[in-house]
Amino acid sequence: MPEIWLSYGAVEANVDIKAENLGTTIETKPKAIETTALDAEISRITIEDGTLFIIPRPDAVTVKVLSMILSKVDRQRALNIAAATHPRNLSALRRTLEGTGCRILSFGPNETTETTNSYAAKKPLILKDYNTKLLLSSARFDPLFGFDGGPVALFRSIDEDFMREALTRYGNSEPSPGRPTKASEFALIMADQYQDVHSAEIVASGDDVSAVFTGSLKAAHIEASNYLLGCAHQILGEPVRSMLISPGTESAGSSLYSALKSVWNVIGGLRENGTIVLLAECSQGLGCEAFTQYVTGRLPVDQALDKGIYVEGLEDLQFLQHTASKFNIVLVSTLPRYYVETKLGLRSAGRASEALNHLYSTQGARTKVCLVTNASETLVSVGKAPETANVNP
Repeated sequence: MPEIWLSYGAVEANVDIKAENLGTTIETKPKAIETTALDAEISRITIEDGTLFIIPRPDAVTVKVLSMILSKVDRQRALNIAAATHPRNLSALRRTLEGTGCRILSFGPNETTETTNSYAAKKPLILKDYNTKLLLSSARFDPLFGFDGGPVALFRSIDEDFMREALTRYGNSEPSPGRPTKASEFALIMADQYQDVHSAEIVASGDDVSAVFTGSLKAAHIEASNYLLGCAHQILGEPVRSMLISPGTESAGSSLYSALKSVWNVIGGLRENGTIVLLAECSQGLGCEAFTQYVTGRLPVDQALDKGIYVEGLEDLQFLQHTASKFNIVLVSTLPRYYVETKLGLRSAGRASEALNHLYSTQGARTKVCLVTNASETLVSVGKAPETANVNP
């Protein structure tokens, strides 16, 4: 019996799969850049007095790059430097940047810009106080926009109306990671409202950096998305019946909301009525307002958009309901079984062995199980590669 270890929270869990049940193992991961090469990339970013760093999501790689940039700043020449983020991220960003001399600010109130593509975008008023604006974000696969990062990460953080509009324009109940969508087209058109904002978009390799792309919001996002697609996409010859996946990092599996991104990434390689086992501790619970409201009976999912309602995670909740109707999803986590099974319609398991027993009961004792060890950073599909990100405007 092969010895298999998969990430589960802060530890790795041993998974017992008989050799005759072990199918394809997918361990795709962007290669981490060497320190000297990363340092050279960072040195190309010039920071002057009156610079505002825009940090929609202060994850590990974004904070790492920001810290490297700040370490090279001449504090005698650049005294007015700040980083702005969403109010919920203020405490975390303050802790990570303590001692750097960089002020930490909230995005604050917005102003409405001119109407473009039948939508008036929002801009944080704080942007007017700085001559140089640099957006730092990480690229990743996204079920609604195809790719997250850049303009998508920014608009998610500052404008819930944008998210409601994007989800309405998306017009689909199936997740579409790694593919251009009506929502991504909308995001890139709206990015033109931010011509004065430069972008440094990072492709992660776990908690390390694989590549950094700089330029306008649109250009950097397209380059980063195409790079991610080129190094983290696995194409199967035919769909499989059984999958066992791990998000790959503690943060990616910290909540149900974050862990489900891994399911959306790989579901394109699973046969309809197939079974997928997700190992995600979910130590931080459900992870978003939409899931919390739904399990407590306060969110009418089917009518939310018609009623002008958008809360964080609404799209993932819609994708979950659709996906659960076509596939068998087994979640190995610490979440209460009542929420997982009764409220969300998934199968709950306390251990990997329990989940695999259910998988064998639905797909047969001789089924071949496809392992995806780093599903949060891996796209799996069947047949041919998706279109590249640069088909968008």
